[in-house]
Amino acid sequence: MRESVKKIVIIIVAIAGLSFSNILLQLTSQPQIEKFFTRGRFHIYFLNVGQGDATLIRTPSGKNILIDAGPDLSILSEVGRALPFYERVIDLAIITHFDQDHILGFIPLSQRYQIRQVWKSRWTVENDLWRILIGNLKRQGTKINQVKTGDTLLIDGVRLEILYPEKQVASNDSNSWSLVIKAQLGDGVSLLFSGDLPQAQETMLVKQSAPLQANILQVGHHGSRTSSNLDWLQAVSPDLAVISVGKDNKFGHPHFRTLRNLDLLNIKVLRTDKIGTIHLVSDSRIIWQE
Repeated sequence: MRESVKKIVIIIVAIAGLSFSNILLQLTSQPQIEKFFTRGRFHIYFLNVGQGDATLIRTPSGKNILIDAGPDLSILSEVGRALPFYERVIDLAIITHFDQDHILGFIPLSQRYQIRQVWKSRWTVENDLWRILIGNLKRQGTKINQVKTGDTLLIDGVRLEILYPEKQVASNDSNSWSLVIKAQLGDGVSLLFSGDLPQAQETMLVKQSAPLQANILQVGHHGSRTSSNLDWLQAVSPDLAVISVGKDNKFGHPHFRTLRNLDLLNIKVLRTDKIGTIHLVSDSRIIWQE
């Protein structure tokens, strides 16, 4: 008898809890829920995907911008930890170029998440990884935009601008085709992403007086010696440089010359191989590490 009463009480409590949850969900709008999780701020995650790049920007209203997706399945667990459990949408995916350590993660991601829009360079040469990915994207109706210098987009307070390339690049090095993207949060904090852009293209952008200055720089090519010359770093003049790199990688990234250049300019450095995923938060005026 006591067991029966106990079971009835448990069922009543469970039903009451579900009813309360349903009422709460009905009274709380989706924007309110998102602002609860984001605390009304911008969240930037330099995801720990090993030897590759993947950066997630989450806006105050819960829009998700993913710049590159790393070299393997690790993107799934990293994005899963950064986003609320119910979130299954990437509003904008930007592929800086089609090297495996930047694009491959989009393939499994496109099987788990709806990707609403993709930005890729107008002149990137297609490869097998892109052909697999575009098949997934077409099946879910993703809008694919081929972008170039001057293209912009505003998503919930994040202004994105393509700084490079402007035209076809005369090079067989796929790194030379990397998109350079500037992201501005509101009217204040800015971030610069340059994929694996080599020093020759860095120098060209500096000479063209491109608007490179940014508070946060994702260091090019995982800190390789082929990127991040002094002129480039001085033009960007970041307060913080983030190096996305795999622990004990076979390439020896980041190179000591890159680290020396950053040190010479007194630029603070954070590395994913040292501390894992790097989570920054901003109210658009200032930015800090969580």
